[in-house]
Formats: sequence, structure tokens, C-alpha cells
Amino acid sequence: MKGHLPSRLYRWRYHALVLALTIAGLSLVRAGLYYPVEPTPVPQVRQAADSPSERGLRPSASPEQARALPAVEEPATPSPDASREEPDEVAVLSLTPTPRPPRTEVIQYTVVQGDTLWDIAKRFDINLDTIIWANERLELDPDLISIGDVLNILPVIGVWHTVRAGETLAGIAAYYKVTPEAITGYAPNHLDAASPLMPGRKLIIPGGEKPFEAHIVYTDGGAVTVNAPAEPGRFIWPCTGAITTPYSKYHLAIDIANQAGTPIYAADSGTVVQAGELGTLGLNVEIDHGNGFQSYYGHMQKILVQEGQHVERGQQIGEMGSTGKSTGPHTHFIIRLYGGAVNPARYLPH
Repeated sequence: MKGHLPSRLYRWRYHALVLALTIAGLSLVRAGLYYPVEPTPVPQVRQAADSPSERGLRPSASPEQARALPAVEEPATPSPDASREEPDEVAVLSLTPTPRPPRTEVIQYTVVQGDTLWDIAKRFDINLDTIIWANERLELDPDLISIGDVLNILPVIGVWHTVRAGETLAGIAAYYKVTPEAITGYAPNHLDAASPLMPGRKLIIPGGEKPFEAHIVYTDGGAVTVNAPAEPGRFIWPCTGAITTPYSKYHLAIDIANQAGTPIYAADSGTVVQAGELGTLGLNVEIDHGNGFQSYYGHMQKILVQEGQHVERGQQIGEMGSTGKSTGPHTHFIIRLYGGAVNPARYLPH
């Protein structure tokens, strides 16, 4: 019995192994049915074509065939500058803004908040005088404009003239310092040398300058030139000190206070026309500067010039004092234009 046991054990193991292999084989077959494996493609080598037609190209044609075949245009090779083609002339013109024709008529402008005459003149490309001369009220007081005021605005720098009876073209031109041709040559005037000048007709005088005509009014403080144009720097300060009383309609001067003996200088060159006592001004010097201007220096304690003497701008003419009707050392400084007082602050350096 014992001799047969190993052989039986080996035989049993052999059958078990065969059975396991059989089961594994069946499993593989079943898996292949459900998940087929795609075969790996085998690369194919294409033989080189021997003729143009086999290579996909048009074969060379014989001369007879070439004449029968339609001509095929080859596409043009773009040049490097193709992207920078010159624009069409019509396109250029369409991109250019149409110039606005120059204005030829006088228009009216209504003043709004924040306006100044300088701003308005700049907006319409004219100068300050052109606006003042075209609006009589501004000639009386160039500094006074109010919201809602309606101003005449000329199309060019110059003067707007109203013809008066008896005037001639030559006389008008001479008055405004232009030639007659400057007036007749300005098309909006519709005027020639032979045209009659009817009273009341309006003419634009391009480049004309209106001579200054002083408008003097009389106030409680005295005569005042109300239309004097400002000229900062026209005069220099007559002395050093503090302004204790500014210019007003009741005080037609400025008072500059300092210590007695402070030097007083001529505000501009001119001729001394008065030197000595002058009423409430005490010791005073008056200088005529020409062009309608005069200056006064009141309440001096000492005068260093005499009447008829020519003085230079900045030359010392006296010393500050408190003579006349005065409460302390100061200079009562007056500037007059054609006999009317003006605000000295508008003519002194700022």
C-alpha cells in the first residue's frame, strides 16, 4: 500500500494541472471574443511615379496641344511694398476736413458767467480793442461787462464805423490810419471808390485803429476819465511804503505811507509844471508827461525840483511829508489823463 501512495499523488497532481491549463485556455478564448485585438497596420512603401501624370502634375504638352489648351495665369508674387499701397486720391480727400469759410458778418455774443473781454476776444480770434471799439458802452468803461450783455463781434481785427453826413472815404481811411483800398478791398463792405457813402451805413475797417477820445465825467471827487485803457508799467511807483487809502470815486488817488523824508521819484519822464503849495495837497509837484498824462505828488516836506525843469523817469523830486490836509507822512499820488483822474493802480507795475 505504502509503495503506491506517491504514484497516486503524482497522478492526481498531473490531472489537476491539466484541468487548470484547460480552464485558463477557455478563459483566454472567451476574452478574445469580447475584446478583439486590432491588428497593427503594416506601413506600405509607395513607389516613385515615373510620369508627371502619375505624380499629379500636368504633363508637358506638345506645341500643338499647348495652342489648344487655355492659358493659365500664374498668380502674381506680392512685392515687399504691396502692404504699403498709396491711398486712393478720393480716399485722401474724404479724410480731409472741409475748411470752414471765414466769417464775414458782424455777430452778437451774449456774455455768460465767467466771461472776460480777454476770453471773448481770444475765442473769436480778434483783439480786445476790436471788441471795445465795436461796443460804445465799453468805451466808457472797458472793465464793466455783466452776464446777459450783448456784444457786437467783428469778423476781423479793426473798427466798425458808422458813416456820418459829409464824410468821405479818404477821410475815414485817414482817421483810422488805413488806406482807402483797405476799406473798398474788403468784400463784405460791398463798396468801391465810386460808391456813395450814405449816412448811417456801417463799414468794417480791417486793421483800423480808433484814436483815443477821453470821456470825462464829474463826480463828487472831481473829474474822472472813465474810458482810459489800462497800461500796467506805464509808470513806476513814486515811493516805497504801504497803500493806506486806495482809489475810489470819493478818493481819486492812492495814498502811500512811510516815514517822513522817504524819497519821492518821478513816475515817468516829463516837465515840471507846478512845484509848491497847492491847496489841501500842501507842498506838491505836478509833472506833464505828454500824451495827455499828468502826475501829482502831494504832502511833501521838501521839494527838490522847480517849474519848467525836465525830469527823468525815476529821478528824485522831493521828500515825503505831511503838509496840507494830512494826518501823517504819506504821498497823495494822482494820475490824470486829459484832465480826468484815472486809477493809478492800472498804470503801475503789478
